[in-house]
Amino acid sequence: MPVTAEHQEYKQLGQLIPLNTLKQDALNSLLMKIDTEQLGKGATLFNEGDIDHVNVYVLEGVVGLFENGREVDRLESGSATSRFPVAHQIPRKFSAKTLTKSNVVRIDSRLLSEALAQNEEDAYVEENGADEVDEDADWMTQLLQSNVMQHIPPANLQGVMMRMQEREVHAGDVLITEGEEGDYYYLLHRGRASVEIRDPETGENNEVAVLSAGASFGEDALLTNNPRSSTVKMITDGIILRLSKEDFTQLIKHPLSDAVSYAQAEEIINDGGVWLDVRDAQSYDEEHLPGAINMPHATIRFQLESLDTDRQYVVYSHSGNGGLASAYLLLDKGLNARSLEGGFDGYKKLQSGESAEATSALDHEESTSSSVSAATTAVADSELLDKIARLEEQLQEKDTALEQANAKIQELDAKPAEPIVDTEELNKLINSNKKLEREIIGLTEKLESQEDLYDQLKEKFDGLNGENKKHLKVRDREIAELKEKLTVLQLERDQAESDYEELLASNNAGGSDNANLQHTNNEVEQLEALNASIAEERDTCKFELEENRNVLSLANQEISELQLEIADLKGRLADLD
Repeated sequence: MPVTAEHQEYKQLGQLIPLNTLKQDALNSLLMKIDTEQLGKGATLFNEGDIDHVNVYVLEGVVGLFENGREVDRLESGSATSRFPVAHQIPRKFSAKTLTKSNVVRIDSRLLSEALAQNEEDAYVEENGADEVDEDADWMTQLLQSNVMQHIPPANLQGVMMRMQEREVHAGDVLITEGEEGDYYYLLHRGRASVEIRDPETGENNEVAVLSAGASFGEDALLTNNPRSSTVKMITDGIILRLSKEDFTQLIKHPLSDAVSYAQAEEIINDGGVWLDVRDAQSYDEEHLPGAINMPHATIRFQLESLDTDRQYVVYSHSGNGGLASAYLLLDKGLNARSLEGGFDGYKKLQSGESAEATSALDHEESTSSSVSAATTAVADSELLDKIARLEEQLQEKDTALEQANAKIQELDAKPAEPIVDTEELNKLINSNKKLEREIIGLTEKLESQEDLYDQLKEKFDGLNGENKKHLKVRDREIAELKEKLTVLQLERDQAESDYEELLASNNAGGSDNANLQHTNNEVEQLEALNASIAEERDTCKFELEENRNVLSLANQEISELQLEIADLKGRLADLD
């Protein structure tokens, strides 16, 4: 029976996480689709390795978590952790059984994700490009904080940095518009922007999210070739970096679209990987790959927390592009993901090719060789569709370049011959040309040296930053423990002083108490000195971190200056030619 406001569990369900973030109407609608269950002792909620799309909550009773048959943890109703779904990672890391009579509720994670997505139309969330984004960081540091950028080759990453276009923007500027074709990938370097989605009934835009410094956006339309799914508009003045669709495709999409064939995907699955089906629930229910998890692309970002960072996921949609867009989201969250070449449709074509091969072998044994060849061709076609498309695109670019070159030749042929310069002038030009070439070579070597220095400084900075954060956490914990101990000692000292005064008043011997008081005072002084030493050491670490940031910033500036010098020299050389 669906849960309504009259049921005893209604209030308790509304406090579960993330149901507590839903508006009342959305919560009521969701609860109408779920039922609570009364279970006896020893009932199995799920088994280790299960891939069910269900969040299980304990409303009453005690549930045990088991790994390889051994109890490793237990969850009791009424505790803080009982507000969260039980061991919700998919595939399940543990088995769960009731240890007492229990009352539980099961909620389809896809229904919950849809409710959360719908809820965003009325209550927006704040989104950053990375955790604890440094508002004062340079844009290259912000870009490098993206997990996706760690999966593209260093040369491509350098190309992204060189081709990013910086633009000043103002409050009210519209950066992308819902329904339009994707043209740029964006990084918000400074300022804040709103994400809006058009209400199909009223036609008005509803704000669903706010982006702040370090956030990147606009990649979905470039990965899938679908229209923009939202509008992004500046709330404040700021600075953006943008990368054209052509550069994004060449430098980011192509390296990430190194999709795996079905045969390669099967090897990953056999080695502990997991199929991730990002099609809609209806398509998944009709047919899917064995053992696949279903997380529709439209709501997948609400379910990413349930995925296991130790697993590799092979993502597929109807086509290859849909799987690539979802794999991009997984990579951005630090998960290990590859997309399936050709998607589920490609898999179906592959299966059809294999069936045709088998039928041909049974019906025409005398023409086995030709039948196998035909089936192999069908398989190859399905696996090489994307590669053929890329080659056609490259061929088109070459044809365009050839046409431009021929046009240039015809233009030069049509011009009257210019008088030949004298030998002395020609020698001057040749010498000047050689001098410029030597300067370019020298500056190029210097640039490479500076880039190596930059990489070294960046690596050192990242290392120091990580160690400093760990060091600060340890020091903060030690300081907290010392403060707690200091408080206890101070209370003991106050009590000792009070006892000492009473003893003096009663003319009792207080030598021993006086010695204890002195000992306590000494311990307090030692702890206060240690506390001051720790604070000083923490300040030193912060100072060293700031110095490393300054060195890194100077290295970035030097590289930019050298790149400008080389571009200028190349321009002068072209003029001489």
